[in-house]
Amino acid sequence: MGFLFARAKHKIPELTGLQIQTAVNVLPIPIVYGTPRIQMNVIYVNGFRAVAQKAQGGKGLLSGGKGETSGYKYYATFIGALCEGEGAQLLVVFDNQQTYTPSTAPPGKVFQVFSGSASQSPWSVVTTSWPSDAFGYKDTAYIGFYDWPLDSTATIPQLNFMFQGRLYATSPLNLYTAPNGSQYYLDADPGQCIYEFLVNDVYGVEFPVSFIDQDTLLTTSDGFNPLVGDHAVSTYCQAVGLAWSFVLNNPEPASSILERLCKNLVVAPVWTGAVLKFIPYRDTASSTNPNWSAGAGIALKYFVPDIPVLFDLTDDDFLQTEPEDDPVVATRVDVADVKNTVRLDFRDRNNLFNDNVSEAKDENMTELYGPRVERMGTADEFSIIDYANQSVQMQLQRNVAIRNTYTFRLGWWYCILDPMDIVTITDSTLGLMQLPVRIRSIEEDEKGLLTVVAEEFPLGAATGTVYGHQDNTPPTTLQLNIPPPDVNPPLIFEPTADMLYAESQPGPTIRIAVCGGPGGTYDPNWGGANVWISDDNVSYSQIGFLVGSSRMGVTTSTINAYVGPNPQTAQMLGVDLSESNASLESFTPFQAMSGLSLCAIVDADGDFELIGYETATLTGPNQYTLINLYRGLYGTVSCDHLSGAQFCRVDNLVFEALLPANLIGAQLYIKLASFNIFSLELQDLSDCTAYTYTPIGSGANLATNPVVAALLAGQNVNLETANGPPVNFELGGGSGDCAPAGVFINLENS
Repeated sequence: MGFLFARAKHKIPELTGLQIQTAVNVLPIPIVYGTPRIQMNVIYVNGFRAVAQKAQGGKGLLSGGKGETSGYKYYATFIGALCEGEGAQLLVVFDNQQTYTPSTAPPGKVFQVFSGSASQSPWSVVTTSWPSDAFGYKDTAYIGFYDWPLDSTATIPQLNFMFQGRLYATSPLNLYTAPNGSQYYLDADPGQCIYEFLVNDVYGVEFPVSFIDQDTLLTTSDGFNPLVGDHAVSTYCQAVGLAWSFVLNNPEPASSILERLCKNLVVAPVWTGAVLKFIPYRDTASSTNPNWSAGAGIALKYFVPDIPVLFDLTDDDFLQTEPEDDPVVATRVDVADVKNTVRLDFRDRNNLFNDNVSEAKDENMTELYGPRVERMGTADEFSIIDYANQSVQMQLQRNVAIRNTYTFRLGWWYCILDPMDIVTITDSTLGLMQLPVRIRSIEEDEKGLLTVVAEEFPLGAATGTVYGHQDNTPPTTLQLNIPPPDVNPPLIFEPTADMLYAESQPGPTIRIAVCGGPGGTYDPNWGGANVWISDDNVSYSQIGFLVGSSRMGVTTSTINAYVGPNPQTAQMLGVDLSESNASLESFTPFQAMSGLSLCAIVDADGDFELIGYETATLTGPNQYTLINLYRGLYGTVSCDHLSGAQFCRVDNLVFEALLPANLIGAQLYIKLASFNIFSLELQDLSDCTAYTYTPIGSGANLATNPVVAALLAGQNVNLETANGPPVNFELGGGSGDCAPAGVFINLENS
């Protein structure tokens, strides 16, 4: 319910500059791979301005004096740096609670994206307005925001972005659909990311290319041949279903970054003394990942593990420091200490890149020995749960299957061996017969002797079996900025004196039934409307708002005036509520007689009648036939109503506002500014239709006359001694052409 009453005046302070929460002199420039969600770092601000918001209205409608400042809106032009260039394009903007693409940005939000090329020119806005501040910021991707609306505290709102960074769409897994319907491949190939991170001479490690075994990182021509295949990390990731979209934005040693990334890929980096290799632990061939799609233009890859047995080692090959030493020392992890639950924290694209957890658990070991949970791992590089599930399952299976390690010593002539090589060991003391093991580390002493630590190698244990899971449902926040539709023509009426008395109202009111969707249609994106009123169609004042559609529509049949006793059983009334997508319920005779099924009909010429009904029979989508009608309720007059008259249920979904006495008889202009179902994207008042209505002030005398107030309250009143102004009772009176002349009783003081 809205009110037209005045509010206390107060001074609104004006802020004179952009409010900065924190300021950091030196920040690392982020490196972006794939298409993650990234933040910006504001590197330039100018053009701050404050615009005073004047209260508008006139002649009793204002909440303050005309032209009084009711607040300020703030704007600024600024530049936000994103990451190292060169990127591609900006896909999605996360603006506080709104989400939109560059093509669907709300009005008034103007920005330009710079991809970060080495030759990019300065932003033309800065060049024109502040030429001494114009810089190209080469090799840095950034966004320029022109005259951008700030929040109420003159602070830049929370802005995040989905931006295509380095090597995006080099992985053909998981096609993404943007809010505007466009589809993209977003993720990057991990093998290519590792290679560029190592060798890039601008922001990488600058590791010498000649020291990298590229065949273990990047897919060779054999990787596309199903008869041959290769063992490169790029091939392995596509075949098993692993891809990256992440940001490197923290000061951290390159070795630490590389170790974490390889752990989550279940890949071992190996320095042989001559070259750096990357070897997946996976021990079986793979080629068909369910998330692969040919649309990215990258063919299927065929992973074949490189696991030949290089040597069969026996007692004759093992060296002993002392004669009594064991040739091979075995170490076994107690089964009760095995980490049987692995969890990984990742950034879930289907949840706006918020943190999510993937878990893999060995149910049998958990039941037997209780949960043994490995410390939560961090995998910000994974953007969907499929990637994280694959990783945690392979890590879990290694925990459960690899429990034995073996330590032995070899002569210098075995220096050809490297970590991750496969050998067999035979030891009569331990009862080992050509047991395959994978070398984990080799240490050479001052005499050239090699101490080798190897783990058992049960074939198949390093191949993850990913079980089904329930996918996350993308939140509706991606659609918060849906533009609201216009309202349908509203139904406006004033309750009669009898109705006001029945509702215990203190004075006359105006009622407005509203629904959204132009042209008599229903739009599910319409959430409600702010109600504005004016007496000159120039200055408007908001008097309230309505959330949700009124149950309104049009009549689909003609009914004639009725003068007999209620209910009227000979006529039926057809109604169509499609414009509000509403429904009607049936009532008992007592409920209908009591006004619980109250409805309003307003014809094109303004004839107004309040009716009730008992039974509503559904005849089509949102269409009903009403029978056992109660005509001329609350002092209205039963009239003829043609098909197509406005109809609404009079309930709490109809907007209501008190009507001051000074507005009675004045032509009012009413605008209904729509907002969407998330109460955002408010329609501009200048785009709204102005609907006119002239109130007659039904029930105004009842609100002020003590004689009538006492009579309506059930009190005995002596008309000869009562004091009070004259009042007219209109018997059978109504509005419109169908109303009779009426009989008036004038009560004056004696």
